[in-house]
Amino acid sequence: MIKNYNFYIFLLALIAFLVILIIPSTSTLIHPDSSGYLEFAKYRTAFYPVFLDIFLYLGLSIDEIPIIQTFFFSISLYYLMKSVSRVCRKKYLLAMYTSVLIGNVWLVSLNNAILTESIYISLNMLAMAALINFFNTGLTRYIAIFSLMIGLAIGVRPSGAALFVLFPIIALSASSYFKNFKWNWVFALILPIIVTQTLETALYKSYHGNAQRESLLPMIFFGKGAMVQGNFKFYGPYKDSLSDFSKEIDLEFGKVNDFIKEIPYFWLKNQSIPNYEIYAQMKLFRNKLDFYAEKAGVSRDIFITELGKQRLLQEPYQFIKIGLYNYAASWGLRVTSFPPFLKEYNNWIKSQKYIPFNKEIKYLPMKGDKKPSIISMLAFPGLLIVGLLSGAIGIIFLTMLITRKKMPLPLILSGIFSLSAHGVLIFSSFVNVATPRYTTTQFPILLLTFLFLFLWLKKNKEHK
Repeated sequence: MIKNYNFYIFLLALIAFLVILIIPSTSTLIHPDSSGYLEFAKYRTAFYPVFLDIFLYLGLSIDEIPIIQTFFFSISLYYLMKSVSRVCRKKYLLAMYTSVLIGNVWLVSLNNAILTESIYISLNMLAMAALINFFNTGLTRYIAIFSLMIGLAIGVRPSGAALFVLFPIIALSASSYFKNFKWNWVFALILPIIVTQTLETALYKSYHGNAQRESLLPMIFFGKGAMVQGNFKFYGPYKDSLSDFSKEIDLEFGKVNDFIKEIPYFWLKNQSIPNYEIYAQMKLFRNKLDFYAEKAGVSRDIFITELGKQRLLQEPYQFIKIGLYNYAASWGLRVTSFPPFLKEYNNWIKSQKYIPFNKEIKYLPMKGDKKPSIISMLAFPGLLIVGLLSGAIGIIFLTMLITRKKMPLPLILSGIFSLSAHGVLIFSSFVNVATPRYTTTQFPILLLTFLFLFLWLKKNKEHK
């Protein structure tokens, strides 16, 4: 019986591998971010550039990297389905999960891009497979494997650090489920993180020597700082330079904040905010940043970090509001081409005499020429329903966990997976911006949320 299951799961993974290679991709191979990985920019973490270097050194071309990424994705799917099968012995559910997963063309197309998403998704799937095995067996080694995969994922994409929020939740859930707490769970969670981050640091230094590690955080701080308005009072040794530059930002970018306030449509507003924030990060006053930093006598990164930090600290409400709009935007896939909204959006946009940076920002949904999309009729309401339902599952689970209610294994796993997906998106919304790519990376985890919810409901029905 076990051999039959293993072969069946192997067949599912093999079919997934072949289908992903065959179906047309929605993604191009090279993206604007790709050069930072191929050339290992100083602001990138080491694991993905090293992954690329290994296979390029072995003689593969850039065009063949997607095959390797798809292979790793399929291996991860195999181990995930193998873990699920130990809790759920229904072959049709394994087939349904695999079918829906590879049916998401936006997800599987990420395997065809020189971006971190593919490897990040595969590592997350392996992590969740280990988590299922831990709760199913109680063996500590699976907690260590889970933590190892999370550590590797952080070394691929630093935003994976959002998954640290799961560590106390897992420990508390395990303590409740097994009616016991073991300190070796804590060590098993922490030690692999230390090992993977030490390895990542060593690899980074082997490429860049002792050069100071660069980061995208200063740019992110600057972009978020530009998105808030207020009567700012600066402090510190270079307060005068901060004040002068802040006034220039308000003269140039303040009109964006005024315009955003005027947008009367919730979804149009939250889809516009990330585009304006990215523009502020990447384009706003790029030719003046060095001038003001030199005037202040500090590096550019220190200067723009301080500028963003002080503006945000003086307007925390606006910062929270922008983060929540970003989070909502994470669930608004293709909403600006959703037919019931489209005519109203286009008419309002065309009635505006001035839309800031509308020509400069390619993807700003303010062109007034959007066409209705049949895909959006499914994608927008479908993803929104998924977000609302999975969020409700996470809240119910967390409430029951805090109040120490007894929960069956499927509900525990469904709740943890829900908190994982939403936690990552909330983290990204406040630390960066909302993008469809970030939401897409959570699709396998959201599917697990509903798979285990179904198992819980089915089990309840059988007991009645």
